Amino acid sequence: TKLATDMASMFSLPAVECQVTFFSHFMSQPWLERWSECAAPLYRGYQIGLQRGETFTACQCLGLACPMLFHCTILSEFEKKVRSIVETQLQLQGRAIHVQFTEPYWQHSLNLLGRSEDALELNGEAMNEND
Repeated sequence: TKLATDMASMFSLPAVECQVTFFSHFMSQPWLERWSECAAPLYRGYQIGLQRGETFTACQCLGLACPMLFHCTILSEFEKKVRSIVETQLQLQGRAIHVQFTEPYWQHSLNLLGRSEDALELNGEAMNEND
């Protein structure tokens, strides 16, 4: 990811940095690096996307950070981070596909923290699986 984004910067291709971050993560990063290290480049891709007006790809980067964080972050910290991610995605893109991908992670964390009536269903503060 770093090499690809560095090359995009070196060749004055800032408009593609966010997309490069997204696709290089999607295609290789989780298989080559520790998952605990995978979220940071995605947050960088998110920031680059916002700077370049690429809100759709920026939200994709945030969405891809969720599985990495879910497996490598203390649950209570993860819940706060994913809540923030969902709120950011809603603000930037409304109820686009990104939110539908990240809300289940948020509701899973709430279920595991005991903040829902039924830990086996995705119903509660973050989402209702029947909707």
